[in-house]
Amino acid sequence: MVRLAAAFGLLTTAEVLLFVVGFLVQDLRLDRVVVVLTLLFLGAAAGSWMVLRGRRWGWLVLTAAAVGVLVAMGMLALVLSALGALSALWVVAALALGPGGCLALAPRRQVREWVVPRDGRRSAEGHRSARGRRSAARSR
Repeated sequence: MVRLAAAFGLLTTAEVLLFVVGFLVQDLRLDRVVVVLTLLFLGAAAGSWMVLRGRRWGWLVLTAAAVGVLVAMGMLALVLSALGALSALWVVAALALGPGGCLALAPRRQVREWVVPRDGRRSAEGHRSARGRRSAARSR
C-alpha cells in the first residue's frame, strides 16, 4: 500500500513537472502560475519521498500536494470548458488519476502508520514486532 501511494505520488510529480515545463517553454518568465506549479511539484516530490522512506507527516504532505494538483486540474477543466474545448477534457480527466490515487491512498491507515521507529529497525514486510507493540503500549 505504501509503495503504491508513493508511485501515485511520483506520477503526480511527473504530471506537475509536465505543466511546469509547458509553461516555461511557452514563456520564460517566472510568474505566479509557474511558482505555484513549482511548489506543487516540490510538495508532491517531497511527499512521495517522505512516504516511501517512512518519514513522519509524509502522508499529510502528499495529501496536501494531491489536493493542490486536483484544484489546479479543476481550474484547467473550467478554462477549457469556457473556451469551448470540451473534447480536450478527457486529458484533464486522465491527468487527474495521479492526484486522485494519492488522495485515495495517502490518508489510509497503512500509509499513515508507516513511520520508521526511532531505533531504525523494521522487518522486510514493514510490520512491527511484538516487542515494539508492547513497548509502544507501555509508553502510552
